[in-house]
Amino acid sequence: MVAFPIISIFLVLVSSVLSLQNKKETKTIPTQFMIALNGVFFLFFIVFVFLFTQNNDILTQIPASYYWFLIVVGIFIELFSFRKKHVPGHITAASIHCFAGFVTIFSIGFLLLVLCLFELSIAVYQYRKLE
Repeated sequence: MVAFPIISIFLVLVSSVLSLQNKKETKTIPTQFMIALNGVFFLFFIVFVFLFTQNNDILTQIPASYYWFLIVVGIFIELFSFRKKHVPGHITAASIHCFAGFVTIFSIGFLLLVLCLFELSIAVYQYRKLE
C-alpha cells in the first residue's frame, strides 16, 4: 500500500539529481526554485510515509483541500515544464500526481496515475532529445 508514496519519493530524488546537474550548467531561477521545491516535497513525502505506517487513518485526517492543492501545484509545474522543456519539472509533477493518485485512487486517482505516466514519458522524450 505504501508503494506509490515510495515511488513519489524516488521520483523527487531523481528530479533533484537532474536539477543539481542542470544547476551546474545554468544558474537560473527556475532551477534553484525546483531544487527548493523538491526538498519540500521530499520532506513532506517522508513524513507522510512515516505517519501512514503508524496510522492508516492519516489519509482521512488530512483535509481534502490539501490534496487538491497538491494536484493544482502539480498541474502548474507541468505546464511550466512543458513550456520551458524543463525535464526535472516534469518528474516533480509526475511525483506529485503519483502521490495524489495514491490518495485519491477511488475517485480521480486512475486519471492522475495515467497523467503521471504521461508526464514521465514526456520527460524521457525531452531528456533524450536534449542529449
